[in-house]
Amino acid sequence: MQTPFDGAIRRRIHLMRHAEAAYRPDDGSPAPDPDQVPLTARGREQAAAMRDALADLEFDYALCSTLPRTRETATIVLGERPLQLRVEARFVELRGPMGGMADFTPAKLAYSFHEASETSAFLAGGEKFGDFSKRVADGIEHQIATTDFVSALFVCHGGVNRAVLQWVLGSGPEMLATFEQDNACLNVIDIDCDAKTGEIVRRYVRVVNFTPYDPAKRDIHLTTLEKSAVGYLAGD
Repeated sequence: MQTPFDGAIRRRIHLMRHAEAAYRPDDGSPAPDPDQVPLTARGREQAAAMRDALADLEFDYALCSTLPRTRETATIVLGERPLQLRVEARFVELRGPMGGMADFTPAKLAYSFHEASETSAFLAGGEKFGDFSKRVADGIEHQIATTDFVSALFVCHGGVNRAVLQWVLGSGPEMLATFEQDNACLNVIDIDCDAKTGEIVRRYVRVVNFTPYDPAKRDIHLTTLEKSAVGYLAGD
């Protein structure tokens, strides 16, 4: 890898969203605990497509959130690579209302990120966007400060990835709505760190929301939250 002109260390993060998850089992009813759902058969195919797309890349670090759908996706993508999969609890998805989302309209759920600000919450009773953004920023900065990876795979969630991209751009939560994250998508981020102090000196966005199973988004028209609105609130 070419080093920056000033001697900084360039570190690359291949940031994925987990593949399609089984929030609704075969009988169509909501999963009892959406945090514990596995991938669907289609999700495993999506993860396998990313595995094939990244087959020639070397990773020296791999990480996922604490939820099974990110671990399952990462395990498929890593394939036979002999890497221990680390866990970052701060990369768990944005928390919704404690009482669930049954009382919200499809439109309210589908476009909830468009209301994001430092003080607003993800639907009534959910985690505040400002707190969420800080949680994710703390997580990414901790990983950079405490590990010495050069090329890493991070498998997280749609909201978390939006917050990471927001952090790279140095913007506020109002930017969360602008980054769509399809199932099993890939973002590529470069971070330059001072070779002596480890301090972050530059950040770059290389790729956003790449899906090898549908590169041109020919069959992807709804956003992931619009799909959630259909599944959770409007029925299948």
